[in-house]
Amino acid sequence: MPKVIEFLKEHKILLLNDYNAHFYEINKMLATDILATNGIDVPYTYGIFSTSLIPELQYPVIIKPNCGGRTNLTYIIKEETDIFSILDEIASFEMIVQKYIQPEFITRIEVIDKECKLILKRSVCDNGLSAYKYGSTYEFYPDCSQYIKNTAIKVMDILDIQMGSMDIIEYDGKAYIIDVNSVSNTSEDCTELFQFDLMLETAKFIFKKCLSLENSGNN
Repeated sequence: MPKVIEFLKEHKILLLNDYNAHFYEINKMLATDILATNGIDVPYTYGIFSTSLIPELQYPVIIKPNCGGRTNLTYIIKEETDIFSILDEIASFEMIVQKYIQPEFITRIEVIDKECKLILKRSVCDNGLSAYKYGSTYEFYPDCSQYIKNTAIKVMDILDIQMGSMDIIEYDGKAYIIDVNSVSNTSEDCTELFQFDLMLETAKFIFKKCLSLENSGNN
């Protein structure tokens, strides 16, 4: 990723988001630290996993890749003995360790140009994780609070993401940010299910951004 970004900068090739925003895709720890420093609620984070961290952990915790998604290699650890059963599986990956917050559901928000374009609830499965591959279902979230919406927009501003998405756990009156994406996912299934065409919204955003650059005299 650093080499790609450097190439784009050198050749003055623009991206939808700020160049630096894309580093959060490959470094969840970095995004978490920046958000926490700016007063955004995130789950308590122990750091990058190593066996030396084990004595410090207060269970339950969640261990997940520092770079990754789709809940791949994601584990909810309820007691110390559980960790030793996954050491071989995670040995080749950089993992982060956070306090596990049991959610009722996950709030998924698509933000484009400082506006919450799509807000959904995603159910949590019996294993404590929320993912389509485990059978999680989505539903519209029309009564999402203004506080959650404002938090989502603030998160994007902090990370210089003009177009992206995030997952939020609403717990004890707070909005805990558990994942932020500078590149959102889209599919025909999602368009049909939610009547929300992310590609169309992307095209509108690109047009608006290009028009703004043209009017400002930038090439």
